[in-house]
Amino acid sequence: MTETEQKIQTFVKKHGHSLHSQVVQFLRANDWEVLVSPFYRDNGTDKARETDIIAEKYIRALDTWGYFLGAYFRLRLVIECKYMKEQTIIWFDQKNVVATERRIINDISLFKPSRENESIREHHFYTTNEVGKLFATATEGQEKQSENEVMFSAVDKVLNCLAYYRHVPALAEEERPKKLAYNSTVSYPLIVLNDFKNLYRTDMRTTEATIESLADKKCFQLEVNYASNGIYSGTKVPHVEYFLVDVLKFDGLGDYLKILEKDVRIASVFLPSKSN
Repeated sequence: MTETEQKIQTFVKKHGHSLHSQVVQFLRANDWEVLVSPFYRDNGTDKARETDIIAEKYIRALDTWGYFLGAYFRLRLVIECKYMKEQTIIWFDQKNVVATERRIINDISLFKPSRENESIREHHFYTTNEVGKLFATATEGQEKQSENEVMFSAVDKVLNCLAYYRHVPALAEEERPKKLAYNSTVSYPLIVLNDFKNLYRTDMRTTEATIESLADKKCFQLEVNYASNGIYSGTKVPHVEYFLVDVLKFDGLGDYLKILEKDVRIASVFLPSKSN
């Protein structure tokens, strides 16, 4: 191998597209339908943009004994892949539990509020009571503008793309002959990182500037109140929506996908009897 080829190989290994490719391969190997780098036009800026991956899979609805109920959930992921080269700090704060529950029910309308049924608390959004709110690259001198931060860009792109694609009927060229458990698609925004070695956390709930490495953590959530201009309704009326964005490292993707399947199956207990 020549010196030039070695440099190119090193570049490829550390480029975000390599992580992108790994995620695509993993999803396909686990029977997910994958759309690579879909483009869309941002209504706010009138510019063409793209996100890394949209993935889709049909999940069987099961009862509490594991019997198939004859219906499916369509699970859809909008994914951004980022190779974290710089040290980044995440500021964590208390999660908005009321908004979290509203988010879950908005995604999967079969769920009941916790005051009526505790099953909703088994959803993975309830696994932690804290969320990342702010992020910054640990650089000396002049701070980066927010739009130049890797995490900021990833959140913006994944939520912007989700606005366009979460109501698309199906990714496949022809709709698969599946009976949906209810008339909806469960869509989640997701950011996949190569690892967390360059990530650190600090806490907004204390005045002490203490930090802690996130290298051993499997995943965390970002809380975002996302305002968009006409993306959802096709009008100039601003739309504000609360989101939780999962952030995980690549080697935890398999476990994470199983958790998402569990989330939708928990909702199966609320299916009307006609779906059985």
